Amino acid sequence: MNTKWERLAEVRKDHGMSQEQCAKILNVSRNTWSNWENGIFEPDFMALRTISKLFNVSIDYLLSNDQQLSLLLDEKEALEKALEIMVKKTKNIH
Repeated sequence: MNTKWERLAEVRKDHGMSQEQCAKILNVSRNTWSNWENGIFEPDFMALRTISKLFNVSIDYLLSNDQQLSLLLDEKEALEKALEIMVKKTKNIH
């Protein structure tokens, strides 16, 4: 699958949900959900908001904007390292 909406299938599978389950939550047919995943149709903004909340991911992530995700992961890693250094320094002070 190499469609604009491949992330839709990825997050659904990561959460162990079927197309049918997701479609029911969004009040659409399973066929509609399948068409979204396959790039035949695109979900509207309200559907994207619901999907984003359902899977706890950003709309940007669903749209496959990897650059933003990479920046967020790099920032998270930097913050974790900074926290680790601060904890070590605090232990050395006491």
